[in-house]
Amino acid sequence: MNLIKSSIILILAYSSLAQADWLKEPFWDEGMAEVSLYEGKKMRYGEMRNYTMDLITVREHFDKSKMVKSSPQSGVELLPVMKQNMVLKFRTGIYEYRQMASIFINRDSAQLEKFSAVSGEWCGNSSVSLVRKGEHFHSFIQNYMDNFGISSAKIPQSDAIFYDELIPYLKQNLENLPESLKVIPSLLHNSPVLQDAVEVVVSSKKEKDTQVVKLKNLGETFIFEDSPSRKLLHWKNKQGEFLKLRKSMMVDYWNKHHEGGEKLLK
Repeated sequence: MNLIKSSIILILAYSSLAQADWLKEPFWDEGMAEVSLYEGKKMRYGEMRNYTMDLITVREHFDKSKMVKSSPQSGVELLPVMKQNMVLKFRTGIYEYRQMASIFINRDSAQLEKFSAVSGEWCGNSSVSLVRKGEHFHSFIQNYMDNFGISSAKIPQSDAIFYDELIPYLKQNLENLPESLKVIPSLLHNSPVLQDAVEVVVSSKKEKDTQVVKLKNLGETFIFEDSPSRKLLHWKNKQGEFLKLRKSMMVDYWNKHHEGGEKLLK
């Protein structure tokens, strides 16, 4: 009888973990970041290229008035956020692309608070900044391509999400995803342009120790680990592009800047 009770308790405990609030999981408050390193293939100029993605996820505090990282101090109203940095690198023949996006999600409301991105390659660089101000996002886009130039806009809050916040959105809602999403195309691009949201059909199912999410209109599949951290294990699309997890670790990377720290990447 005790064995049966113990089994029931374990099952309930696992179930509560699986359905827990990902943004507020206690391990995020232990002073470490989740660093996940990926390798894969990316289509560029009609050819498949080797590329890497580094995904860094860590909790931070924002100065609510300035919308920048801050430490607790007198007179500063703090906003608890989850930061995700995404770093992409790939080479196209002679020259290399280096791209990075940073998103900041409110840990209480699960809303996007800030997004910034930069793309650089030998032709030039472009950048994007979105900051929530009340019921709007204030956007600033610097695009060096095809006469786009510099633009700014006030974007009303809506039920659409940005493609660039998709990974944390899926992690947060993995157990209760809607059947469709309105998704604004990615702004992490060498030629970023703000576009209208598209309707995306979503399906999700458990497979062994993973949760598989498919965005049917986009032809994309995300495979997450069925665990409290909900690590992204694999991503692919209908073009044949893919990313697979090479290594993941919880680490205070900001303290690993001395010679020898790079050994952690192996």
